[in-house]
Amino acid sequence: MIQAILYFDGDYLGDAVTRISTLPEAIRPTHFSAGEKVEDKANLLSNAARFGAFMKRHETGFFLMGAEVLYNVSIKGKLPSTIAAYCDSAALALHAETMLGALSQARPVFGFVADQREYHHRNRLAVSLGNNKVEAWVGRDVNRYVPGIYWITLLSDALCRRHGLETRHLVQELGAECLPLGECQTVLKLYNQPEDWEKHVEQVDLACLSNGVFSITKVTSDAARAANIMDLQALLSLWK
Repeated sequence: MIQAILYFDGDYLGDAVTRISTLPEAIRPTHFSAGEKVEDKANLLSNAARFGAFMKRHETGFFLMGAEVLYNVSIKGKLPSTIAAYCDSAALALHAETMLGALSQARPVFGFVADQREYHHRNRLAVSLGNNKVEAWVGRDVNRYVPGIYWITLLSDALCRRHGLETRHLVQELGAECLPLGECQTVLKLYNQPEDWEKHVEQVDLACLSNGVFSITKVTSDAARAANIMDLQALLSLWK
């Protein structure tokens, strides 16, 4: 599966949702819903009045779906809101740069497109406690970290300043390509195809560590010392 997530300040989320409807047909949503499946075939994204009324009733989020891509719009108030995209076919990977180019006009704080396994490697913690396996997301709060570097990563200038990240160092260390997709941001492409991430995983892990980008390595080391679920929960509260 290919996954994308983009973070937006609240003032720009509406613009981002509008721009999704202009994407290429293969990744363009056609319907909206409160759940992950089309609940009413009349809920067409092209029906602006119906969609506008729907959004007013669903202030915390909703889903947009097309033939090949599912979008999860999560509205988080004071925290940056997110638009996540999920695709089991090659469509999202083929149109990744087009999608980022369109949504970059809505001034995202941060974003990426990647093989879902790469995303899990960077931000999904799995810990064994006795006979139980506990999993949790870590390092995704853009107010506290740059969450990671992935196949294609969008880094706003504001985010880099906040966390002291010099993107030129990443370009040099990783041999990354800078994609010209918008102003006030850097978009890095690390390798040709999203599935290539496993070939470069150690190099990218080290680049995250050496450049102040969130790295799951320290969290994994600390979590291994947790004696029980309460210890683990206390640790996870520090690494959201």
